[in-house]
Amino acid sequence: QDAQLCGADLTEAKLCGAQLSDAKLTGADLTGADLTGADLTGADLTGADLRKANLRNANLSGINLSGANVQGAQCKGSTGLTEDAIRNLKKRGAREVLPIASYLFLVISLLHIAQTDEFFKL
Repeated sequence: QDAQLCGADLTEAKLCGAQLSDAKLTGADLTGADLTGADLTGADLTGADLRKANLRNANLSGINLSGANVQGAQCKGSTGLTEDAIRNLKKRGAREVLPIASYLFLVISLLHIAQTDEFFKL
């Protein structure tokens, strides 16, 4: 929490479940880093390199990604993103960016289909 990692080389670092809330990661190189389930609430990643980083199931509430390279970053199941932030990440090349509500809707829909005869006719 409140870590000062500006400009740090964290290429391919294993940071699963890391507590990085309010961390200063401006200009950090997180290329290919594994941040699965990390808490990045309020973190400043301005100008950071997140190419091909794994942000699955991470808490991204209030995160600052201004000027960050997110090409190929995996964001499936991440939480805390506004609709605008999701659109912005998709435009900039992040992958699997959906609000958690969309995943829940999909699961509920599939469960509903599975309970009908229509599922077995496919």
